[in-house]
Amino acid sequence: MIKLKKGKLTKKILGIFLSVMITVLSLAPAGYAAVAYPPGVTPEQAQTAMKQTDSVLKALAKAAEGKELSDVVLSMLFSDATLSSLAKTMYSIGEENAETFSAIGLNFTPAAVSAYLGNYPDVQSRLAYADSWSTVNLTDAVWGVETTAEFTDAAVALLTPMNSLLYTILCAGSYNMNNLVGIKGDKGYANAVIRIYIKCGMDVYTSAEDFEAQAANDKTTMVKNIIGDLTRYITRICAAPASMLSAKLPGIAYFIHNGGLDDAISRLIEPLRIKVLGITT
Repeated sequence: MIKLKKGKLTKKILGIFLSVMITVLSLAPAGYAAVAYPPGVTPEQAQTAMKQTDSVLKALAKAAEGKELSDVVLSMLFSDATLSSLAKTMYSIGEENAETFSAIGLNFTPAAVSAYLGNYPDVQSRLAYADSWSTVNLTDAVWGVETTAEFTDAAVALLTPMNSLLYTILCAGSYNMNNLVGIKGDKGYANAVIRIYIKCGMDVYTSAEDFEAQAANDKTTMVKNIIGDLTRYITRICAAPASMLSAKLPGIAYFIHNGGLDDAISRLIEPLRIKVLGITT
């Protein structure tokens, strides 16, 4: 029986993952990296080693935490700390452009956001009387999320003030600033987010048609669908971590190295158009 203190689990898993990532370069698909195996090691032996590493990683998590590897990884990613980081990152950007957002009727101040976080009293109290996001301390904030479903609910609540803007960016929606001026979106989910999914090796995700149709009826489904897609993909990777990483990481690295991520972000933002008196410019 393998016994590890819980605090050492992350380091142990990351150590093995780093070892796998080094091996990735020699196993990368043609076009991404040259195949070069160590002396005396055949491709078949390398693949066998990958499968054995899959078993070791899953056994390690099971022995140390009593959970499946996917549950361990998801709990690490979808955590209180991730929500706090998301809040600071997203709304600090909003604060830097406060005058612009205010002009179109969007209020991303800590107090305004806190109004949507009644189910998270510790976080709400930290935001309610804060003058700016730069003074907000969420380092040890308690959201109380223990499952992916609870994380999703918290993320939905946190991002509710951005729903109309997200819908405009991700779908073909319109955000009306007033009776005269508005913003017209152009399917950012279909043109940018799905592109990132595919380049990262994700072949099962919410279709553009379903994403937009569901969002039209309930804007909270945007966050729910994206988290759901990521959860399913992470679970698939954890079912065969070494093998999946050796297959997917070279493509992801190639995509980022060649400006694919920047291009996808441009596809998300650049199509936005201003509407004046109903005329799109």
